Amino acid sequence: MEKRDLLDYCQLAFINGVSDAISVIMLHKVFVVLMTGNLIYFMTDVATKFGFSDWVRLTLLLNFIISGILVHNFIAKKSTEFRICITLVFVIIYFIAGTVSLHIDSLSENSWGFLVAANIATVMSVIMNNIFYRLHATKFNLVAYTMNLLNLAHMIAEKRHEELRLLGITFASFIGGLIIASFLATIWKFYTILIIIPILLNLYRTNQSR
Repeated sequence: MEKRDLLDYCQLAFINGVSDAISVIMLHKVFVVLMTGNLIYFMTDVATKFGFSDWVRLTLLLNFIISGILVHNFIAKKSTEFRICITLVFVIIYFIAGTVSLHIDSLSENSWGFLVAANIATVMSVIMNNIFYRLHATKFNLVAYTMNLLNLAHMIAEKRHEELRLLGITFASFIGGLIIASFLATIWKFYTILIIIPILLNLYRTNQSR
């Protein structure tokens, strides 16, 4: 992975951490990036205490698949700048939907505001993680950190120190996003998502006409 790709990857990993931290804290422990979490909660709740939030998780899983197909067939074929702009649009839509739902008291675990905000965030996540479509060909994964941990273990065992360093940096970026957004979301609520706008603008600036 080139240095420029590493910087791009780290910024997206940080944004993923921010996105999931906000959704877990503000949207009743649903995930908008790491879909494995939704699948686990959904299946275990089927046997224990199935509720509206699990229907939301099911919509997010289906949304992730359908959005992925649409992004692959249409948006991924556009320029990097276009994909970043579309992501920015969905960041603003997510911020507005979440903030308005919160203000009108429509973010309870059984509310439609919860359902809408979570699905908007999931679409945002899918588009964002396809900004640099070529990164999907790497050994690092933006949305499957279990696989990244497994790769990390293999790299340690096989003493592939350079790859270990790169994966470690991107993993730290994700963790950093989680930690920072977790603290901010308890105070700033959905305003926390706005911290990713400067990062997206920087990605736009550094990847123009790439």
